[in-house]
Amino acid sequence: MPINRLKSTPAFHADAPPQIRHAITLFAFMWFIYAFGWVMLSIAVLPSIVTQPKHLALLSGSIGFLACWLAMNACLIVGLCQRQKLARTLQLVLTVGMAFALLAAIAQFGLNFFAASFLANAVATGLLFLPVCSNWFDARATSPE
Repeated sequence: MPINRLKSTPAFHADAPPQIRHAITLFAFMWFIYAFGWVMLSIAVLPSIVTQPKHLALLSGSIGFLACWLAMNACLIVGLCQRQKLARTLQLVLTVGMAFALLAAIAQFGLNFFAASFLANAVATGLLFLPVCSNWFDARATSPE
């Protein structure tokens, strides 16, 4: 992406609070961690576990689901950069939903890296709902300086 096009993104305008940039950075960082983790898991661990055709179908379905999940999160990150309230609301819904799912997973499997790293996702979502960030989402977009 050319730098002049990046500067036209509302999250990088002068009126955007630093908390917005911090939240977007955390979301992007966590997206890369999740993507790398699932790719490594899919390449290194899961094929050695697959012993039957029904396992292969389950593996294919889970990889497809995770690809859709990562694509949706990437779209939400772009939406947040574009100052879309819907992206902020959907991010909150996904964070709350994932929190409940992770609580159930932690109760059954214990704490792991992905569950612990979800804390950064929750912090980034919390940053989006600070008063200064809520005002930024509610305000009319200004032109870049």
